[in-house]
Amino acid sequence: MTVEAYDGLGIPRTIDQRAGIMEILTSPSYAADARALLAALKEELGALDIIGG
Repeated sequence: MTVEAYDGLGIPRTIDQRAGIMEILTSPSYAADARALLAALKEELGALDIIGG
């Protein structure tokens, strides 16, 4: 829901609900902003692994 709140930043998609794996689909022009948002969430939540990109 957090990613959806940032209008146009990206579309979250659940890959594996049981394992808690999801991906964020975003355009190249928003990729840096999406990474920054995920890094901030990781800092706040602590339990977030960012893979790829």
